[in-house]
Amino acid sequence: MKRVLVTGASGLLGRALLPRLLDAGYEVHAVTTDAARLAFAPGAQAQTADLRDSAACRAVVERVRPEALVHLAWDQKDAGFRNAPANLDWLSVSVNLLRAFYDCGGKRFLFAGTSSEYDGRSGRMEETAAARPVSMYGQCKRAFSETLQAFAGQYGVSAVTARYFTIYGEHDGHAFGAIPAATADFLAGRPVACRAPNTLRDYIYVGDAAAATLELLESELCGAVNVASGVPRSMRAVFTALARAADALPLLSFENEDQPGDILVADTGRLNRELGFTCRMNFEEGLRRTVAWRRKQGGHS
Repeated sequence: MKRVLVTGASGLLGRALLPRLLDAGYEVHAVTTDAARLAFAPGAQAQTADLRDSAACRAVVERVRPEALVHLAWDQKDAGFRNAPANLDWLSVSVNLLRAFYDCGGKRFLFAGTSSEYDGRSGRMEETAAARPVSMYGQCKRAFSETLQAFAGQYGVSAVTARYFTIYGEHDGHAFGAIPAATADFLAGRPVACRAPNTLRDYIYVGDAAAATLELLESELCGAVNVASGVPRSMRAVFTALARAADALPLLSFENEDQPGDILVADTGRLNRELGFTCRMNFEEGLRRTVAWRRKQGGHS
């Protein structure tokens, strides 16, 4: 049985990933600041620690001595996270985790990258595209991704950066982001204005993202791999489908309809051809599940 340590285990992606790891036979250790937050995965062993404390960070890795590490944790608690100074703290956390993992004999490191490592204006992005992050979040993620690959090449650790595009689905408790924010407004009966209807984005359902993450972890792929649907969706189409799922079309309006939008869509060649993975969830069905979950929460996270 392989032993895996997961950071960010109670977040949107972590909640979908942990049950899959357990079903696949892993001995799962999940880092959390509150063991009660792991009630959704009773087979996982909670490792209580604040990773921003460098001594605690090393101690949890030394205690578990994992063969694999899935590093999902990063502070995204509010809408200002993209340019918050705390991104530097999480860059340091990531470096500390990698060093401790290597020192403890770890073999496979999977890092949660982001589409924010790209500039968001250049169209369909390949993993080899030049780094032009426009936020501190994207810059710090890219910096660690490059550090990880350089370290792996020098010291023999197998490492992959899963470069996630926009993940949506159940258990997204954020109050910001297009889908969570609009869903909350629709369910509360508030009007919603889509202000960039011509912008194109790439959405992936959380269950598909988790399934791809497990397959990447078990593969021998290294470097960066875009984890996305590869399907360009205009924000007009996204908001319209979401309004239909919430039975709230009369609340939706559009602004700036004559303005061109930017484009951030993944080239999924590595994901599809090298890993052999294809997303399974229909977008509209994924939105219906998202709205149904939010409705059960009373319209709140």
